[in-house]
Amino acid sequence: QDGEMPTGSEHGDDGASTSSSESLVSLRSEEFPTYFGEHYGRLFHSHGNSPSAHYYILPVDGHELHRYNATHTLLRRVTGVTCDAPIAEALADAQERRRTVVDLCTGTGLWPMELARAFPYAAIRALDRVPIATRYPAPNVRFELADVVAAPLRFADASVDVVHARNTHMTPAAYARLLSEAARVLRPGGLFIAGEWGEYPAL
Repeated sequence: QDGEMPTGSEHGDDGASTSSSESLVSLRSEEFPTYFGEHYGRLFHSHGNSPSAHYYILPVDGHELHRYNATHTLLRRVTGVTCDAPIAEALADAQERRRTVVDLCTGTGLWPMELARAFPYAAIRALDRVPIATRYPAPNVRFELADVVAAPLRFADASVDVVHARNTHMTPAAYARLLSEAARVLRPGGLFIAGEWGEYPAL
């Protein structure tokens, strides 16, 4: 597993200026155990002082990761596509700038990895509070540690082409805040994609 977390300057290395004075540095291997705690034989996110401690209640161990990946695969088989949205239009290749995608609460990172293969020219940034994504991402994917509950997204206003948020209903303290942040960072005409499980998948 590999991850990144905010610390210091004005621009991320994807060229999008941040909304604060933060940049990214790699999370060291010895730091990973501090993000987890064992309870009743299952591994959970330790949360620390994060407000998300009150909202994300599922384990983050191998059994849960297999379940998460299985639901992703099931949804893809039901819809027949990686993303049931006009994402090709939003990410149409252009010379003037690189297209940017932000995946909120990325989990194991399957969605951004699949998207990266379809759109190799897009910069894909996958955010989550828990470092459980692959340590070998595609060249155009970067996994970042970020608490979408406790802090604003690091991206500048009107700097992102697509924001994707799936299986987030147990994470954000207030979904309205997540929507507000998505609207802030999206460029005019940008695309917001939401997907949640209820009695049936709602996209």
